Amino acid sequence: KGFDMSTLSELLPAGSGGKNVDFVADGALTSGQTVALKTDGTVEAIAETAFTEGVTTPTVIDPTNQVAHTTSVYDPLNKTVIIAYAGGSTAGYYIIGSFSGGTLTYTSPQTFDSSTSKSPRLAYDTDNNKVVIIYTNNNNQWRTRIGTPTATSITWGNAVAWNTHALTSTTGDVAYCPTVQKLVFLSKNNSNYPEIFYGTVSGTSVSYSTYDTYGNGFAGNLRLAFKPTGGVGLMTGVFSSNNYGSYITITTTSTTNPQFVTQAFFDSRAIKTYGCPVVYDSGNDRYLISFTLNSGSNPIYVISTDAAGNFGTANTPENLSSNNFESSLVYISSNSGGTTGNFLLTFAYTSGTQKMTAQPIDLSASYYPTFPTSYQIQNGADISSFNSLTSVYDPNANKAVVVYNDINVTPNTGKSSVYTPSGFVTNVSDFIGITDAAISDTATGSVTIKGGIATTQLPLSAVYNNQNFSLSGQSITTPEEVRFKPDGTKFYILGNNVAIYQYAMSTAWDVSTASYENKSFNVSSQEATSQGLALNADGTSFYTCGSSRVAYQYDLTTAYDISTASYANKSFSLNSQISSGSAWGLDFDSTGTKMYAMGSAGTAYQYTLSSAFDISTASYASKSFDTSSQTSDPTGIAITSDGTSLYVVSSSSDQVFKYTLSTAFDLATASYSGFSFTTTAQDNFPYGVAVKTDETQLYLTGSQNDSVYQYSLSTALTPNTVYYVQSDGTISTTSTSPAVRIGK
Repeated sequence: KGFDMSTLSELLPAGSGGKNVDFVADGALTSGQTVALKTDGTVEAIAETAFTEGVTTPTVIDPTNQVAHTTSVYDPLNKTVIIAYAGGSTAGYYIIGSFSGGTLTYTSPQTFDSSTSKSPRLAYDTDNNKVVIIYTNNNNQWRTRIGTPTATSITWGNAVAWNTHALTSTTGDVAYCPTVQKLVFLSKNNSNYPEIFYGTVSGTSVSYSTYDTYGNGFAGNLRLAFKPTGGVGLMTGVFSSNNYGSYITITTTSTTNPQFVTQAFFDSRAIKTYGCPVVYDSGNDRYLISFTLNSGSNPIYVISTDAAGNFGTANTPENLSSNNFESSLVYISSNSGGTTGNFLLTFAYTSGTQKMTAQPIDLSASYYPTFPTSYQIQNGADISSFNSLTSVYDPNANKAVVVYNDINVTPNTGKSSVYTPSGFVTNVSDFIGITDAAISDTATGSVTIKGGIATTQLPLSAVYNNQNFSLSGQSITTPEEVRFKPDGTKFYILGNNVAIYQYAMSTAWDVSTASYENKSFNVSSQEATSQGLALNADGTSFYTCGSSRVAYQYDLTTAYDISTASYANKSFSLNSQISSGSAWGLDFDSTGTKMYAMGSAGTAYQYTLSSAFDISTASYASKSFDTSSQTSDPTGIAITSDGTSLYVVSSSSDQVFKYTLSTAFDLATASYSGFSFTTTAQDNFPYGVAVKTDETQLYLTGSQNDSVYQYSLSTALTPNTVYYVQSDGTISTTSTSPAVRIGK
């Protein structure tokens, strides 16, 4: 089974509290990076790979032997696809395909039986990790082999004949039923009556149960699918008396043998006897069937069960004037992240020349199949022989493999094409832990495995608290900036560029408890287009800046009472540094001896005040920091009370960015932290930003809804919150593509 999580206990000393284990890195890893365990025992970064929908050019899978009666199955243990086929009058063959970097590579053909083998069908026993193949010999006698797979070969047990079961039938199928942990075999007896029975796997051998027979005849090939839970299955076929598309429900409630329950028609029209492929959609609890109509232009149809389990209305992707042939169906599982179809239908049709086509299928809420853009695999492919088309989905690689025989090429050459649905594939399910330090590629380093005590801090996350306050009562349509009283009981809004409004909160720092105090102050006499706002430490002064690129100071006779403000006749020109555009943001350090201003071009500048909070004593400190790598349109800044973090909001990109200062309040030591989050779920036009004194909460103003929004900042995971692993391995509450949802 490769390297299994269960083996980790052998590597840990008894009582090891931290659960730190050394692993070899596959690819360079950073400190604090989430990593996944690979089957070879190495670790790699948690990541996603995004895909563009399409098909590959067909490649030959066996240049020597005839390829007919193809069948396929996915091996979840080795993460491979297994293709088996009848090699004419020589033997039964199989190949194993594996994906690496999106490229499919096959092994050389190997035999599952060296004598003549026809009509093979594959299944996978997930409880015993065994591959199961059924097939007939030259006398149409059915037999089963159980195989133990590796990534490159299968060790097969002896062939076990079906004894009295349908000895001379030419059609059969096999599926695994996890509910009873048994194989279910399906065939017909000499009267064309369906027969069904269990197979119990032991090692590489199988034993058979008694069987159940349905006493009505069926023409052509029979197909079988089982739900992964509940023990209910479905058999599809063509009813002999009228050639209508028919199905029989199957249950496994009996331990003696599976049982046929009821028969019904999924389509009351005559259909071809090529077979009716059936697949089960475990994400939506529904079956899907494809079939070819035996009239007119012989179009292929697709039909689905609805939420109640009843078949709805069939639909066709092609209705051409020439014959369609048999089809294959495969379910594209929901963990693929695909957006262009839940299923893939593959078929060949004649329109001048044969064409092999891959057709994604979407199912609407009414379970009516619709068909997005199709993809032509090959023009001129002729697969008119029975059972010569198969498809299988690899959820690990998020790709479907289509295999068919082209009888225009001697000796009926088998070909393979890969269909990629749009979406992503991720290794997040193999998450094992977080690195304790950076590890170079192929080097060994320590990982704190899940369940252990982390020695590195989780990345910062921002979570919207669903707490906000509307400013519409004051007719504020452009809330340029927000600032708080240090105890969190009041906040101030610079609105519509000209006035400052005062609000009180009955619960400190909770904006949803705010109310307008009917206090405001107009600053248009100094600046007609004010865009930045700041307060001093004790609430006796506030400051604005804007399009004139001048900072102005106002004094309050009553601390934090904006209605007592008056212009202090003190100002400071920012034009020497911000020479064009506007001064968008303004803030101070806790002592009032440092001031920070943000220009519209994206550069923040630092100033020194010789008298605390006296703006007229300011001078440029020759320190600045350029944020334009993240945003070209900053509209607000806020520095934390400890001076180690700077937050910048951008209206054009609807994002907030965090910068870290290695020396507190020294802008020259700033660097981008890598943390940002998007505000679009709350407001498309964020303008102002403020941070709680302990940096556990962040506040934004937005002009789309004219409101103040409250967010929690944390380096811990919060219960009932959705988190995503980003492509760089960090954790965030924002899904920045590509990203992986890891829980709630």
